[in-house]
Amino acid sequence: MTYTELFTELVRAEIELWNSLDQVLLTSAGITLPTFQALSAVSAIAGAVRVQDISERMSITVGATSKLVDRLERDGRVRRESNPDDRRSSLIVLTQSGARSLAAAQRAAEEHLR
Repeated sequence: MTYTELFTELVRAEIELWNSLDQVLLTSAGITLPTFQALSAVSAIAGAVRVQDISERMSITVGATSKLVDRLERDGRVRRESNPDDRRSSLIVLTQSGARSLAAAQRAAEEHLR
C-alpha cells in the first residue's frame, strides 16, 4: 500500500466515523458533532472563553467559530458576556441548557465510540 492509498483510507475511515457519531449525537442528544465539539471546547477551557479560544481548540477559522457561537447562543446553549479585560470581545459561557446538552452528548459519544 502506498502512502497516498493509506492516507485515502484514513480519511475515508475518519469520514465514516464522523458521520456515524454525528447521527448518534443528533438522535440521542439533539445536537450535531460540531455543536458537541464547540460545547466541549467551552467546557474544557476553564471559565469563560473567547471565540478565538474556541477557534484554536477546534482548528477552524474565527469566522466559522463566530457563526457557530451565534447558533449556540440562539439555541440557548451559551451566552455572551462582556469581557472585562477587552471591550472589543465577548466571553462565551455555557448555560444550564448547554451543560445538559453537553452531558447527554458526552454519554452518547462515549457509548458509541466504545
